[in-house]
Amino acid sequence: MIKLIKKNAIKNNKIFRIISLLLIFFSLSFLLFSCKDTTYSITFETNGGNHIENIYYTRKTSSFFLPNPIKEGSTFLGWYDNPKFNPKLTMQVLKG
Repeated sequence: MIKLIKKNAIKNNKIFRIISLLLIFFSLSFLLFSCKDTTYSITFETNGGNHIENIYYTRKTSSFFLPNPIKEGSTFLGWYDNPKFNPKLTMQVLKG
């Protein structure tokens, strides 16, 4: 009876170690891949104004202001994310 209990305890201990190692491996893999810095891009439609190159940034990029387009006979009022020009978006992209 004592040998049987000891044998099961050793077998259960090995299973526990294997499961623990697998959990550690998957946890570290998840952390490694989730910390990858994503690159975002901003594309500008100036509706006939001068061409503005795309801006690429990550969460580590310093804060920056969006450029103002130039179009003869027009006054730039701000950036929008839809063709109805509502609501007005911010002019600055903050770090993070």
